[in-house]
Amino acid sequence: MVVILESRISSSGQVRLPKPVLKELGVEPGDAVEFVIERGVVRVRSTSASFRAALDKWSGYLGDLGGQTVDELIEEMRGR
Repeated sequence: MVVILESRISSSGQVRLPKPVLKELGVEPGDAVEFVIERGVVRVRSTSASFRAALDKWSGYLGDLGGQTVDELIEEMRGR
């Protein structure tokens, strides 16, 4: 489904994002967004969503620490 929403640009170059866009992105006032420009098309996305996606690829990477704390694991990896 395609939804087209309109917003005006202020004299200072600011654009207000309509509430449905904020809801779709899952952002609130104070959150950051990214503008991705590709072949004349601008996409807006939540930076927190892209940050979470970047972290998700590492989810479970260490597996079970076997009762060790993260600090203990780092010390072990450093050979101390």
